[in-house]
Amino acid sequence: MLKSASIISILSFYPIYKINKPKRLNVVLDMDETLLHTQRKDKYYDNNNSNVNGSPIETEHHVIFPRPFLNLFLKTTSKFANLYLMTKGTKHYAKSVLDKLEIKDYFVDKKYREDLTSNCKDLGLIIERNQLTKSILIDDKKSNQCENQELYHIPKFTEYVKYDYELIKLFFYLLYKS
Repeated sequence: MLKSASIISILSFYPIYKINKPKRLNVVLDMDETLLHTQRKDKYYDNNNSNVNGSPIETEHHVIFPRPFLNLFLKTTSKFANLYLMTKGTKHYAKSVLDKLEIKDYFVDKKYREDLTSNCKDLGLIIERNQLTKSILIDDKKSNQCENQELYHIPKFTEYVKYDYELIKLFFYLLYKS
């Protein structure tokens, strides 16, 4: 099993020339079940949660389970790619979660349920049309992909997932794509 220290050293050692490429990759990330999992507090405390993985973070109304290596992934990926957030969660809910996790500043722009105009996540709402060829949607639901958009399907994350290295795998995939 990989230790955090060895993963940090691996992620810190990628080619510097990739950072200075003129056209950066645009990465549009889903929030729920992709970057994290949340539960309403009342539901969480009503259930037997003895098998929960990791330490949850509490807000006023929710219990948040960040996907392992979330902060490291955002910090390192933002060095060579433009990160965007597109979620079907409400603006109020998403902002409270992002604020609590202190990750909102990694994103160039954010779109919420109120901004979406179709059932799929149209990257044209957040990225200029001439940049769409260097753009990719990262989501746990294949149904969120619009026609002619690239999708990286990441397995759904919940509080019961153990030994999750999906963000590490995604980092190397995005580094290769850039």
